[in-house]
Amino acid sequence: MSDSSLQARGNAVFQYPPDATFTAADFSAARGLLLAADANGNLSVNTSTTVPAAAICLDGSVAGKPSAVGVLGGLPGPVWVKLSGTVKPFNRIQQANDGGVTADAGPGTARVVVGTLGSLGGNAGDIVPAVLTEGNILS
Repeated sequence: MSDSSLQARGNAVFQYPPDATFTAADFSAARGLLLAADANGNLSVNTSTTVPAAAICLDGSVAGKPSAVGVLGGLPGPVWVKLSGTVKPFNRIQQANDGGVTADAGPGTARVVVGTLGSLGGNAGDIVPAVLTEGNILS
């Protein structure tokens, strides 16, 4: 990977994979899904409700083509997220085990809250705007 200062961005959006040393993934159907990073920095669709995701797929491509990815907690404004259940406008959202997000289950449940839905609610499969934060582990 280049160490050019041009790689640093103020908006936390980057191209994945950044170079050939990373495993290329097919993110063509991953728009709005949360992504997990392995120990080597390779990204895949998040499958955990209790281990914080690292990023979100903003615009996915097939393997071998770059996808646009945003770092959770560093995005300056709303982004599109895919719902895994019914969520009402302005509800807090938590990670689901399919890469999407669901309504915050509240106290008493181990979960990772990743932000707040915007003015549009929706149902499973819908892609709606949300403001994302770094994942907060709650129980």
